[in-house]
Order: sequence, then C-alpha cells, then structure tokens
Amino acid sequence: LLLPPDERESVQEQAFRTLVRNPQIERNTYTNHWIARDGSRRRIEWSNTLLLDERGETEFMVSVGVDITEQSIANAALEESEKRLNEAQRIAQVGSWELDLATDTLTWSDETYRLFEIDKGSSVAPNEAFRNGTHPEDRERVQQAYIDSVASHTPYALAASWPPPARCAGCCAPPGCPRRCCSS
Repeated sequence: LLLPPDERESVQEQAFRTLVRNPQIERNTYTNHWIARDGSRRRIEWSNTLLLDERGETEFMVSVGVDITEQSIANAALEESEKRLNEAQRIAQVGSWELDLATDTLTWSDETYRLFEIDKGSSVAPNEAFRNGTHPEDRERVQQAYIDSVASHTPYALAASWPPPARCAGCCAPPGCPRRCCSS
C-alpha cells in the first residue's frame, strides 16, 4: 500500500471496517496521507460507497480519492492569516465589517463584536445591533448616508454617536457622547 505506516491501522478502521460492519450506511468519507511515487506525502480525501447485492450484503466497494494537498495548505495559510488579522484588530481596537447588499447580511469581525460589546453568539443580528446602537439623533443621517452610497455606488464616511457601553457608566463620557467607530 501507499499509506504511511503510521496511518495504516486507522485508515483500515475508518475506511473499510466501519463501512463493512455497518453496510446500511453504504457510504463514508475520510482523509489520510498517501505516499506519492516521488516519496512526498499527499493529503487525500476519500469517498467510499458500498454496492450491495440483492440480499443487502456487500458485493463491492467503490473508492474515489481526491488530492486535497494544495487545498489543505491554502486553508491552513488562510486560517493563519485570519488569526493575524484578528490579533491586529484586537491590538488596534479596530473592527471591520462587510454588508452583502443582495441579502442585507452584515458580517462583523470578532473585534467589531467586542467594540459593540455584543456576544458573537447572541441572537441579535449585527444589522439590528448597529441600528439600535446608533444614537437616536444620528440614526436617520446614518441610514440616509448608507442609502445614498448604495444608490450612487460611492463610499461614504461620517461620524456618528453610540452610547457608551453599560460597563463604562460613570467611568467614561456621559450617555450619548460621541464614540469613535472605525471600519474597513
């Protein structure tokens, strides 16, 4: 086999024994390394399907493997880049966001959630949190700037106020005083 020796037992268990013991599942997937002809290790994602006979017993197993080595490397690099971006935003106390105009879905960075003091797992949507967090005197102006920007396909910049978070009551500016909001 072209399997690395340290993975042979786990591959046999994941790929074959589990499927053969439970033919009713008929299909499984797993990922393992493969030793290429040049000796390099490649990451292969496998899909196994059982072909059953008329009695429902295993007659054949069809396996298809796809080399996902480059995809795995790219995913690891993307994860690392995202970690560095999150760390830089945390240090600078600057969040970022993106609005999908087709779905009106606002996506916030982790730091934006922290700046707005909203739990990322909260049921409050970022759109709603942003609108509710904008000072009442600024809501109409912020909304109009957004509408004009979308209509004219141009960026906009404006200053708006957000009430300070509850934890800052008494130690920061009084409620309704301007707070700095950054985005990218």
